[in-house]
Amino acid sequence: MFEALRTPRRIILSGTPIQNDLGEFHAMADFCNPGLLDDYNIFRKVYETPILKSRAPGSSAKETELGEARSAQLSAIARSFVLRRDATILKKYLPPKHEYVVFVTPTKVQLSIFNKILTADRLDNLVRNSTAESLALINMLTKISNSPILLKATLDQAKNRADQGGDVIKKNAIEEALKLLPERARVDDVTLSGKLTALAHLLRALHKHTDEKCIIVSHYTSTLNLVEAFCKKQAYTYHRLDGQTPAPKRQEYVNEFNKSNQAKRFIFLLSSKAGGVGLNLIGASRLCLIDSDWNPSHDLQSMARIHRDGQKRPVFIYRFLTAGTIDEKIYQRQVTKLGLSNSLMGDGPSASKSDSFTRKDLQDIFTIHPHTACHTHDLLECPCESTGDGAATSELGGMLPPAEEDYSSGEDAPASFVVASQVDAEQIEKRDRAYMKQKKAQLAALGEWTHINCLKRGAYERIQDDILGDMLYSPPTEKLSDNATQNRKLSLLDAVDLDNLKAANPPPLSVDQVPGGTVSFLFERGSKAEIVAEEANIADPDSV
Repeated sequence: MFEALRTPRRIILSGTPIQNDLGEFHAMADFCNPGLLDDYNIFRKVYETPILKSRAPGSSAKETELGEARSAQLSAIARSFVLRRDATILKKYLPPKHEYVVFVTPTKVQLSIFNKILTADRLDNLVRNSTAESLALINMLTKISNSPILLKATLDQAKNRADQGGDVIKKNAIEEALKLLPERARVDDVTLSGKLTALAHLLRALHKHTDEKCIIVSHYTSTLNLVEAFCKKQAYTYHRLDGQTPAPKRQEYVNEFNKSNQAKRFIFLLSSKAGGVGLNLIGASRLCLIDSDWNPSHDLQSMARIHRDGQKRPVFIYRFLTAGTIDEKIYQRQVTKLGLSNSLMGDGPSASKSDSFTRKDLQDIFTIHPHTACHTHDLLECPCESTGDGAATSELGGMLPPAEEDYSSGEDAPASFVVASQVDAEQIEKRDRAYMKQKKAQLAALGEWTHINCLKRGAYERIQDDILGDMLYSPPTEKLSDNATQNRKLSLLDAVDLDNLKAANPPPLSVDQVPGGTVSFLFERGSKAEIVAEEANIADPDSV
């Protein structure tokens, strides 16, 4: 169809030139400049395949060298006809933006349900089963991370599939998992979910202490139903826009929300698919992303709804992730995909290397890490917390032990089946270290963020957002009578070496010591300098 167009000039306007793969880029480039990159089969052979091989786990030194050379060549060609302008050109015209990746501990109910569904036998079957079954489980795990009560709807679907010859074992697993829910569980009960508990705390603080409004975005209308039920219970005023909202009503809701104060319209519930693109919601200065999409461009578009021309307040964006669960795996995948786009289009480092799944990756997706404050930070092996510095080192590649640096990822992998007596434990350990090195390379871009362990004492002092800082968990203190308190103070003074008291550095709390819904870790991006500069401009409007 496009080949039939007889036009002297062709222009494509795109916010996402590369969403998933290089084939999309070739299609747009070939439309604007027919034949410049040859047909797709040649393009795939010359550019796409070598580039993807160089970024895959286990690529050899030769593949890496060839892929990087082809990537640089393709990037140079792209710069000859691509004019790129992103939101950074508006930075000096817009108020500061502060982004937070908020890792929240799961509730005991969520962990119990994860353990019930993801037994070792079932996990092995899932990796071997069809892709459709794996995708269905990914969808289910994501919903459990949002709230376990969403399993009730999933059970109905599983029953229908089982009746049609589908997976009966999966239906039974869901039925067993649902028995772990409280008997009178309600859709407006946010305490079943760690993320929704943290969201509820954030909304209460905003409603009580500020006059700001908030956007809440989800990829699932079923999750929006839960948040909507909670808003009704708390008497929060709101608008909702999803796929069922009539087209004439959509702009009406947006206009009313932007013009209203907090009392009239506090929250805007938004489906990312229906309203994640094009809407201007500058009436809000806070945005909460409840769940993440495998395609990072969808989330980036949703998060851009409030940091736009006309915004007058500093903007705060929160991405909620349930720590140690599939939420983190999806986010890690996003970081990897953004590395492909940034390396080709010349915006940002190209350190995030891998774009493809290995069998080990698939197993990792279905693995829960219940005792971690942040599995993503664990993978980085970042020394920022051990040194007491809240900021991560930008050069994450230099953190590997010498043994890992000396290991070549290009060594031949073993055959699929190996006689037990021939298994070399040292080689297995080497391959595991190489795999961890690859995972670290995928997440290298996270070195640009500030890393904050929220289970450490005094973590709130390093968080720029006071509302978020006040949400951190504080251990309950034991209440004593006046006499008992006085006696305890005297005994403590006798026992404590006051000279060394300030040097004491108590260990952080463990995940097992805090309740579900606790903010356990933060990735923060934003600078205090921007806030200071903004306040100076307000105080002195004639300043340049």
